[in-house]
Amino acid sequence: MSPPLAPTTSPTHAMVVDVLAHGDPATVSVHWPSAGSPAEPIEPATMAQLRRQLDALHEAERDRQNTAVPTTRQALGRTLWHLLDGPSRRLARAMATAQAQDEPLDLIVRLRSTTDAVRLAHHPATTWRWELLSPEGGCHPTADGRLRLAVQLGDAEPAQAPRVLEYGGLRIVFMAYSPRGVEPLLDYEAEEDRILQALERPIREHRAQVEVVEYGTLAELEERLRGAPADVVHLTGHGRLTPEGPRLVMEDELGQPDFVSPEQLLRALRRAAKKPDLVVISSCHSAEGRDGMPSLAATLVDGGIP
Repeated sequence: MSPPLAPTTSPTHAMVVDVLAHGDPATVSVHWPSAGSPAEPIEPATMAQLRRQLDALHEAERDRQNTAVPTTRQALGRTLWHLLDGPSRRLARAMATAQAQDEPLDLIVRLRSTTDAVRLAHHPATTWRWELLSPEGGCHPTADGRLRLAVQLGDAEPAQAPRVLEYGGLRIVFMAYSPRGVEPLLDYEAEEDRILQALERPIREHRAQVEVVEYGTLAELEERLRGAPADVVHLTGHGRLTPEGPRLVMEDELGQPDFVSPEQLLRALRRAAKKPDLVVISSCHSAEGRDGMPSLAATLVDGGIP
């Protein structure tokens, strides 16, 4: 039997910040649990600014050649930074402390609701592009490794240590999809190689195994997941924001586009022999929502899929 995955040491510098939604329509506040101070409401003007910046970024990113993309991303990232940092500059001080010891800061942004009136999938902050967090005059700390960011939906407390797998290595199912007529065409082999290269050491040490689903259809994915347990499901392909909501652009049985909704994907995952511990979606727009519709990622998490 392969040796179990050993727990790693908990990060030295880790912080949790709650972004709380209240009432209907939702108002939002920021709360640092470790500070022992009350939540700080986000002003309506700041909420309106965020909506404008998100809309501007969405429009800019529709054109891959648009030179406004970097500046719109930076503007949104700075607004989000100031929103979390607040007058007490808690985030900046935590970053400085971690950097002084030449270590990254682990930041968990926890999106929570204080009332049943706000479903977690509809939490306003699920679409705020947290990965762009950036202080004034600085590069993106999430891009250069100074800030390791996790966005959590719901009240669960962060785990103190990784769970040991009794049976040994992670069972990973990987599927890529690229239907005819959807550009740019996905290089299946290159995508598969990236996964295998990233996991080369744990695979070599028998701490992980990767199974590739050959056909990029939802039916093929469901059949594989019903056949044997999987710990991690990794999906790579195109995504779209449609008038009906976010969609994964998978393939049908003829290789044509099949626009898969979050609800369809949820049904397939729930029919699995074992609910995956983690679903990774490498797809455009999977964390975005428009016109009050929740993102694909938020819908999956709200449906019990991490």
